[in-house]
This record gives sequence, structure tokens and C-alpha cells, in this order.
Amino acid sequence: MPAERNTDERKRKVRTEHAPYKPRKPQKEKVKNQPKSSAQPVQKKKRDHLTLYDWLQVFAWIDDHPNVSQDKVVAHFKNCATGALVFDQSTLSRRLRNRADIEARSKSFANALSTKRVRVVTRPDVERALFLWVKHMEAKRETVTGAMLVAKRGKYKKEFNVPEDERLSGDGWVPGFKKAHNIKEYRRHGEAGSVDLEAVARERERMQAILGKFAPRDRFNFDETSFFAFASPDRGLATEAMSGKKKDKFRITIGVACNADGSEKLPLLFIGRYAKPRCFGSHPPREHGFDYHHNRNAWMTMVIFDEWLRKLDIKFGKEKRRICLTVDNFSAHYIDYEPRNIRLEFFEPNLTSYVQPCDAGIIRTIKALYRKAFCLRAVELDEADEPDIYKINLLEAMLMVQQAWDAVDAKTISNCWRHAKIQPTDALTTAVVQANPAAVTASIPATKDMAAWDVVLLFATSDEMRLPQAEEKLRDVLGVRYVEEEWQPVLKVVMDAENNQQKAVKGIDQVSQTHLGFEISKHRPDNIGSSSTPTKGRPPLPQLQSAEEDLMKVVQDLKARRRIIGAPLTLEEMLNPVGGDEIGEREFHFEDDDEIVARVRHEQAVARGEVIELDSEDEEDDDHPRLSTREIMDLCTQLERACISENDPETSLDFLHGLRRFRIHLRRREAMGAKQTTLTNWFKPN
Repeated sequence: MPAERNTDERKRKVRTEHAPYKPRKPQKEKVKNQPKSSAQPVQKKKRDHLTLYDWLQVFAWIDDHPNVSQDKVVAHFKNCATGALVFDQSTLSRRLRNRADIEARSKSFANALSTKRVRVVTRPDVERALFLWVKHMEAKRETVTGAMLVAKRGKYKKEFNVPEDERLSGDGWVPGFKKAHNIKEYRRHGEAGSVDLEAVARERERMQAILGKFAPRDRFNFDETSFFAFASPDRGLATEAMSGKKKDKFRITIGVACNADGSEKLPLLFIGRYAKPRCFGSHPPREHGFDYHHNRNAWMTMVIFDEWLRKLDIKFGKEKRRICLTVDNFSAHYIDYEPRNIRLEFFEPNLTSYVQPCDAGIIRTIKALYRKAFCLRAVELDEADEPDIYKINLLEAMLMVQQAWDAVDAKTISNCWRHAKIQPTDALTTAVVQANPAAVTASIPATKDMAAWDVVLLFATSDEMRLPQAEEKLRDVLGVRYVEEEWQPVLKVVMDAENNQQKAVKGIDQVSQTHLGFEISKHRPDNIGSSSTPTKGRPPLPQLQSAEEDLMKVVQDLKARRRIIGAPLTLEEMLNPVGGDEIGEREFHFEDDDEIVARVRHEQAVARGEVIELDSEDEEDDDHPRLSTREIMDLCTQLERACISENDPETSLDFLHGLRRFRIHLRRREAMGAKQTTLTNWFKPN
């Protein structure tokens, strides 16, 4: 029998420290007969770093409320209804001291606004060259892979003589580069121009679902267009289109944006070649009220669109509105920052001419109104015996374009939006018809159904669709509303044309005039004479039609005055000149890598101040001497006296009031620009 062990030795040693695991929290002692409560434990808010976009929003709010203390600013954003931004007063103070650096960083690369920390770039020259090469490949519709980025970066390192110890090895930098410059994988689409009705219908259905979440006043469309401000209606004796004087080819880019019901037209976006056009004098275009930008090609760029979109986002944020902005898939529109008050939606490639409202007639109306005003101005100058009646500077042209934009009425805009068929009203109507066709027979007669007439017009202009296919398509569209006796006479018109598309369309127009009250071919977006692919069309726009008719009348008047040499330009040549459809696509076209390297070195030289780019317009022959403000005011006084002495009741009084208002404006501007006289102004140095 073993000896009994000492009980003191068998006892375990008491631990003086806790085990590696977390000890249990002591439970609170329950109080008997205590009533139950629904109170939740208070959760401590976790503070997160703000993005650059968030700090810009904070700065904008502080600018609008200059007398608010920093503590109240912190409290305001902590309890902001649109989303809390949590930071303390000391952080806000540091950010305000570094505000200039933050605003500069926000424009450093495409995705800068979404970042929280500073992205360190050791060789900005190599990165810029690589980015330009990527944009060059996108312009060529070529695919770029990660391996191609690594290989191309290695080549640019040699071009810029990067030391070996500064060269990045491997491909670990690729994700950061792609994120910074918004380089993503996009699904490839078909060849340019390969558009069919099914693709258009799918895109319209997609946009209807998106825009249905927004009120009509909050649905916006933005599009750019080339604008030849100085081009005259004179073709001259040459055979090449737009081959007049050199400045006739002077082009600027105009950005147009409006909402679906026509109640809000945003200010035009102007893009020129120079920062300070000579005609603006000492005051830059922005001081004249223009949203003006510039680059050497006068094209839309990612930087310009980024700045424009951020300002627009702040504007709607102040109005506490959230909108949907639709744009085309132009590469400059792909900026990767997410605005809080704007949903940016891109149209599918190759379909914008069918679904974009601004392309449906809004931009054309602006151009028609401008050309009409331009030619009327030429007639007035001819009556005033001016030798060069088509001479105009950029300032006056921009004022006339702005006036034309102001004149575009809401009905024209809403008709173009309706014609694009991207709003949800068309989808709802189609859904009701498909769900219960008999219920809508009285409200939408079959012979007035636009979708059915689309089928008829496609049958008239297509070489592939046969009569049985047309009848089957009509049955699919109309359902139980399809009555063979109603549509047989319409289809017979196409059959009697015997494959003559022009004759078939003319016959369909006559029949549709009876049923619809207008010619269907001028209302629908189908291409007359095309075998398979419909093209863009315009809805009936009375304002546009009136402007085009008036324009041609004024052109004929100029021809009668012998101010047009040879045959006048046609309406299409004046409103859509050759080369007018290129909006920035050539900005990233380079011959080879040497041209990209030269471009980067030039940009760096400009940034360092070693190269000074011209800020004045060479295209403008403005050789008139500049008058001082006092000299202009004296001229106004003399003209006022002349108006009174002439005593012409039709024009003198209105002109007199205009001169006085202008003189008052000059005097106020002179007073605002006056400098305070000091004692030293009265003494001259020896």
C-alpha cells in the first residue's frame, strides 16, 4: 500500500495573472422585481478618415457660413442628415491650414477625390507618359493588359533616364496605377456603326428603369458639340467644304446640359484654345459670366469634365437635390470620383445618336438660332456699309450663342427627351398594353400606335424584312388589337413600291398623315434608304423648323445683296460642317512613344515656367486700339447727346436708355477698381 501523499503538495498553485484568453466580465447583480427596459447600450462611434471629396464639401460649407465657429462646424457635420462626417476640431484646424494642398491634390489624378491618403509618385513623368499611352490605346480601341503596362513602363524609364535604384520591379504597382487613373475592364461591344433596333430597344429599356427613380426635373443630359463661331454662309469659289478664310475654321467646343421637362437649362460650357482671348481685354472670360476653359485643342478633357461635374455636384448639394446625369461614353467623361448628389449614367457605345436627347434636336436648335442671328447681323452691317460683314470676335460670338441657348424653349427640350424614348412613361404604357391590351384600345387606337408604325417604316426601308415577317411583328406589337383589315392597305403601299424605298416611304408618309396627322418618316429615328441600320432622326420641333426657314431666307437675302460668292452653303453644311463631330478624340492620338515623351517634357517645362504658352488669340484680327474706361464713358455721353438731337422715335429713345445703363455700369466698375491714394503717391523718387 503506497504511502499517503501530503495534501499540501497536491494543491495546484494559484495563478496570479490572467490566462492568455480574455477573462469574463463580471455580471451585474440582478435586482429582484425590477421592471424590464428596452434601453439599448450606447455604441461608441468609430471615427474614420475623410476623403478629399468630403473635405472639399466641408470647405464649401464653411465658405457659405463664414461666421460659424469650428466647434459648430464639427457638430453640424456630425449630425448631418445626408450622412455624418465625424472629425474633431483639431483635425478641422489642421485641414484648414493645409487647404491649398488639399485642393491641389484633388486635381492630381482622376481618382484623387475618392482617396484618403496622399499617393506617393516617385516619377510623375513616367506615370504621366504611361497614362497618355493608355489613353492613346483607348482611342485606337485597343486592349491593354497588365503585362503591357509593365513592359511599357520599363521603356519609359529608359526614355526619362530613371536611375536603377529608383526603378520599380515587378507588377505590384499596377493595381494602384489602375485605381488612381480609373482604368477598369469594360465589356467589349460590336464594331462602330453596327446598331440594330434590338440594341436600341434594350438601351431604352435600361435607361427607363434608371430614370424612373428620378422626377423629370431631376433627369439631365449633357453633350458636347464642335462650334465654328466665325464661319460664314459663303462657300466661295473653292470646292472643299468650309474652305473660306482661315478663321472660318476656328472652332470652340460647347457643352449643353438640360433636364427632361425643360425647366432648367444649365449655363453653357465653353472650351477654347487660349486662357485670355484678346477680345476680352484685361478681364478673363469668367469675369464676363462664362464658364470658360481652355486647352491647346479646344476639346473636352477629363480635367475639364471633372471640374465641371464637381461644381455641379456642389450646386445640387446646396439645393438638397439628387439628380441623374446621362452622358455618352466619350473617354473624357470617365472620371472615377463618386459625386454624392449626382448619379452619372453612361449610354452604351454606338447608340447615343438614338437615345441622347441633346442629339435629338436641342443642339441643332441652338446652332440654327445662332446662324440666323449671325446672318441677320451681317445684313445689318451691310446696310451700315461695313466692308467685312462676317467679321466677329469670340466675345460677341459667345454672347450670341448664350442668347440662342436662352431662346430654346421648354417645349423643344421636352419633345427631344420624349423622342429619345428613355423616360419611363413609354415603358409604363408598353407594360399596360402587354398586360391588358383590351383595356387601352379606346385610349391608344391601333392605327395610332407609334411602335406599330415603326414596324411599317422598317418594312419600307429594309431589304431583309418580308411581308409575313412584318405582319408577325405587328401582331407581336399590337396583340389582340391587330386587325388585318386596318393594316393591309398600309402594307400594300410598301408592296406596290416594288423595292423602291423612296417611293415606299413617300407612300407611307401619305398614309400616316391621314392616321397620325404628320409624316412618320420625319418623326421616327429610322434611316430612309438604309437596308438594315436605322439612324438618328428628329421629332417635329416647330421652333427648330421656324429657325431653319428664317435662316435660309436670310441667306437668300445675303445672296441677293451679292454678299455671298458662288452657291450658298446648304442647311446641313452650316449646322453640321465637316469635322464638327470630332470632340476630343484626337487629343490622345500620337504617332509613337517619342511624341508621348515630348508631350510630357513640354508639360513639365510649362509647369516649371521654362516655357510660356500664348494666352491670346492669333485667329482674331482685333487691331482696334484699346480705349480706357474714361474714354468709353465720354463716348457714351456724346452718343447720348446725338440721340436726343436726332429725335428718331423708333430707335433713339431705347438706344439712349441702353447707353445710360452701360455708362452706369462702367462707372461702378471704375469705382470698384479704384485704388486708395496714399501719401507716397504724391512724392516721386529722385
